[in-house]
Amino acid sequence: MRTLFSRCVPASGGAAGYILTRRPGIGSEITLPNNTDIAVTSGTPFGTFGAWTLVQAAQAFDVWIDNFYAFRQGVGKAIGDALIEWSYGAANTPLNAHRYNEIILDPAGDDAGRYGMMSNTYHTLLPAGNALYARVSEASAAATWRVLAVGWTAVPAFTPLDVASATGAGRYYPTNVAAGATALNVPSAVAPAFGAWTTVVDPAPNDMLVEHVMQAASAGGATGSFWIYQLGIGAAGAELDVGTFPTGNSEMLHNCVPPVWVKAGERLAVRAAFLAVSARRTIIKVVDL
Repeated sequence: MRTLFSRCVPASGGAAGYILTRRPGIGSEITLPNNTDIAVTSGTPFGTFGAWTLVQAAQAFDVWIDNFYAFRQGVGKAIGDALIEWSYGAANTPLNAHRYNEIILDPAGDDAGRYGMMSNTYHTLLPAGNALYARVSEASAAATWRVLAVGWTAVPAFTPLDVASATGAGRYYPTNVAAGATALNVPSAVAPAFGAWTTVVDPAPNDMLVEHVMQAASAGGATGSFWIYQLGIGAAGAELDVGTFPTGNSEMLHNCVPPVWVKAGERLAVRAAFLAVSARRTIIKVVDL
């Protein structure tokens, strides 16, 4: 079952419309599985799938899935087409007739072979009592893929923002800094735990939208796992999470959809979960309102 939440809804009086944004109180966003990912072995040739792999065992509550993610581990090569299918059902019996999504990937390959993280912003109800599965087919040799999903335990309460107000310039935190003492190094805890909240800006000089979470790429991505970032708004010790954004270990960019609306005077912070205690240099892109 699919339900699509509007990203932009018409406004009255002929205005252009509204952007849906994330604010404190939006709801509880979770990853499936819990702040980590699952290895899935692909099948070959293209059109032949590997086995259905359990991503998340059945839970006692509904989950509205917001995004699906996957990235390929392995040696460097252009892998050609890849197809990832998601399904749900009772334990060990995925329902092929009720697939969540099909994704085609045709990347150019890189010298470390870590293509490609993908997301899909369909909003899909995973009913209580159903497990989540994934399987992969690709044109190249069989490889390991890391997969996860992100969703909500209730329909999220997005906050509309008049699209005409999103006219400011894009910029970054830390401001034009790539290294040194002012770099934003975000520590991780061992998933599913998150590391400590790290301040991005306090206080925000004006209203702004967080559009991207960017991180330094890692050569460990060929055997790595997802980094899972969470953004929060609020004073130290009282942060309210407003978004969970997985990024492949070797990938550098995550689009924050919908964006996080930070208001003037508020503190914005970020924290991370990973398969090990580590730290990653991170940049947050914002657009001033």
